[in-house]
Parts: sequence; structure tokens; C-alpha cells
Amino acid sequence: MTAMKLIRTEDVRSWLLRDNDPSECFRSIGAKQVDGEFAEESFGVPLHLQVLWQRLRVEVGDRELPPSTLDSLPFYSLCQGLFLPLSSLEPSCVAGLLGLIAKSPTDTAGREQLLTKVLNRDCGLALEEKLGCISGDPFLGWRGMIR
Repeated sequence: MTAMKLIRTEDVRSWLLRDNDPSECFRSIGAKQVDGEFAEESFGVPLHLQVLWQRLRVEVGDRELPPSTLDSLPFYSLCQGLFLPLSSLEPSCVAGLLGLIAKSPTDTAGREQLLTKVLNRDCGLALEEKLGCISGDPFLGWRGMIR
């Protein structure tokens, strides 16, 4: 006699998130879309990533999105490595405003070197996105949704 295989949430989560299109997590039988809270609790996909992924799906239509679509530079690293050094804020100001320990502001040559490094490094941002960040428009003309 063979034992019955019970499929648990962890089994479904590992199958869905293995190599499949993450959109699979948001499909449902009989409903157009899985409830966002259910997907977050069951599959560990935060609501903001669900919204982002669904918007990307609309933009690309029937084309397949590679698993690396959401690979990018973390916002914290972008702030620490680019925005703060370019802001020329004094360390005491950074500590008071953001609660972070920052280095002294860089001089013109240091900022130029930083910009060259950012533009030449593959960090998950396209050239257009890098230029938007450097020019102070990281949302490329769109309204920022960070609150």
C-alpha cells in the first residue's frame, strides 16, 4: 500500500517560486486574481511586489518576463552609495535627519569619480535610470510612490 502524498503550502510555494513566472502566484481558479493578503501570507510575496509584478505584466503583454526582472540595486544602497555622497551634507546633518553615520562630503573630484564608477558599474539599473538618479529624478518624470 502506498502512502498518500499531502501537498502543503510549502510545497506549492517552492514549486511556484522555483523557476516559474511569478505571475503564477497571482492566478486563481474561478477568480481573476488571488487576494493580495492571501498571496502575501501563503507565498511570502509582499503586496508592493505583487502590484509591481502585475504592472510589469501589463507593460510587456504576452512576452515572458525573466526571473531576473526584479533584480536591482536596493534603495538603501542607492541612498548610501550615491544620494548621500552627492548631497554634500555634513555628517552631523545626516545623523540628525536620517540617523545614519556618513562620511564627510566629497570634493568635486571625488563626486566625479563616484559618478564615473556608478555609470560604469553593472548594478541592476539601466543607463537611463542611473542618469535619472544622478540628476535627482529617480522616478524618471513619474510621481514617486514612496511615502
